[in-house]
Amino acid sequence: TVVIYGTEIYDPHRGGYVDIGMLDVMQIFGRAGRPQFDTEGEGVIITTHEKLSHYLRLLTASLPIESQLSKGSSLIDHLNAEIVLGSVSNIKEGVEWMGYTYMGVRMQKNPLVYGVEWEVLRSDPQLRGRREEMIRLASKSLDDSRMARFDPVTGALGPTDLGRVASHFYVSHGTIVLWNESLKPDMNEEELLKAVSSATEFEDLTVREEELHEIASLKKLACPFKVLGGFDTTAGKANVLLQARISRAPLKNFTLVSDSNFVYQNASRLMQAVFEIAVKRGWPVLCAIALDFCKALDNDVWAFQHPLRQLSRTVQLETSARLEQAGDLGSLDSLLLMTHGEITSLVRSPKVANSVSSAARSIPRLKVEARVSPLARTILRIDVQLDPSFTWSDSIHGSGA
Repeated sequence: TVVIYGTEIYDPHRGGYVDIGMLDVMQIFGRAGRPQFDTEGEGVIITTHEKLSHYLRLLTASLPIESQLSKGSSLIDHLNAEIVLGSVSNIKEGVEWMGYTYMGVRMQKNPLVYGVEWEVLRSDPQLRGRREEMIRLASKSLDDSRMARFDPVTGALGPTDLGRVASHFYVSHGTIVLWNESLKPDMNEEELLKAVSSATEFEDLTVREEELHEIASLKKLACPFKVLGGFDTTAGKANVLLQARISRAPLKNFTLVSDSNFVYQNASRLMQAVFEIAVKRGWPVLCAIALDFCKALDNDVWAFQHPLRQLSRTVQLETSARLEQAGDLGSLDSLLLMTHGEITSLVRSPKVANSVSSAARSIPRLKVEARVSPLARTILRIDVQLDPSFTWSDSIHGSGA
């Protein structure tokens, strides 16, 4: 027997508690009964009285599941992905593609849900006219946001660099429209954090009154960069949680923990998308800042912190903080040149000095040699030789298998 006790779960994407989906209910009920021992199983769902009829209709398949492709910018994002993939190169192909989607099928079965009158369905049973109208509107939106090239006369569609980045990193159309206005070649770290935190991917985050005290504390103690626009907004909350995650600040509130994981999962790919956009546009300053944030998100270490913080299992965070306080004397380059006695005097423990010395030599470093030879007036040949200059450790770098 399987029992579902309560049907509300917290969804950080929607910023609150939502009803558990029917697919999850069926998946859980599918576990009822022991394979090879029982021929049947029992599933029990405990919910409130007002939700009872909803789940009964879903379980008996009397309540159909409708498509969500028309919600928000879903159709625009999916069309952009098909254009980048090359399967849709004009309006006609877009109409054909949409006919194979679940929405294309459901529009003919239940047209009123999708804003289609029965008279329209009678005059056009395949709804090709309606599909073409939707594809043209989506194509125009992509063209306006520079995510695709659209010729309204011929109906031709073509991908752009911005559209490819949006497709590869699952960036929504609304976020791209926002970034077209906010991303600048000379923006600083605080402005970039605000641009990423203002993405439409975070628009459903809810700022709750009971969280404000902890968010304010995180802003003060765990945010090295200023939170532009305040911390009591959706973008401000995402900004604080993003910086707190990199700073490895502990969270007490359960909803903040869930929201923090949601922000981290989205911010990582969004920051990579910003880096790719900066590369495509030839903005070196923004490239360097975005790349530092990408590495910080991957390792939970700020670019200005000591690299040994990445090896928290080998070197304690207190030791890394002491090396940071030592300034240039505690830098990685200095540690590699120090003797064991000098490191001991710095960290005040021979045992810790051994760990620091071993960890410092495990940080990947490369010795680079380059030879440049001209082949023509406008052509140079560059031979680069890379040699590892660090000690391999299976416990840190992996077995290499």
